[in-house]
Amino acid sequence: MSLLPRGHAVKEDIDPGRVNLPEALEKLRSGTFTGYLNFAGRRERGILLFAQGRLTNALFEGERERLTAYDAIARIFERSIEGGMRLGIYRLSPELVRLLRGLQNGEVLYRGQALKFIDLERLLAIVREERLSGCLRVYSGERTALIFFREGLPIGFFHDGGQTLETQADLSRSVAGLPEAKLDVLSSGEGQGEDAGDLLDSPGMGALWQKALDMAVRQGRT
Repeated sequence: MSLLPRGHAVKEDIDPGRVNLPEALEKLRSGTFTGYLNFAGRRERGILLFAQGRLTNALFEGERERLTAYDAIARIFERSIEGGMRLGIYRLSPELVRLLRGLQNGEVLYRGQALKFIDLERLLAIVREERLSGCLRVYSGERTALIFFREGLPIGFFHDGGQTLETQADLSRSVAGLPEAKLDVLSSGEGQGEDAGDLLDSPGMGALWQKALDMAVRQGRT
């Protein structure tokens, strides 16, 4: 599955193992990029989230691990050099980036629920009753849609190919009707404001990349 819908595509299907990733991230920084980088492997995903050139969040999810910040960046570097991952770069609006940043700082409350067995009306009632801030993530294969809530009330949708939060969309435009569609429920955490730090400010970024390169050499992967 894809953790996020595809935004407005800048580049897709890149082999990140052939890219000097620290240099590429610096170029996005100097270009004040707002959006995200999606690293997709067979059973693992990595997300690097940018807001006006600042690398504000990093997330890596594998079968048995969920890493954030520099731990996530280190694993993304390692997996990229090892091979088997593909990179896509997607532009988003600042509003969407703020919402996604909140999700990465939050929790996954429920994961992998088969949508056909869920009473959506009851679920939405619970969201309202619990005043949930976060989203429902609906997905099938590599297609994904997010339905955002703030204090229990729906505020918009993010679908594949979108760049901004769509307030007029509905589930009929999402992947909910596809076979084998599943649902995750995610809560938002703290830190959705404009004053996000920049992970690229760390002087250790180059060291993380070099460590991943050295590991690949030791294991005979380069």
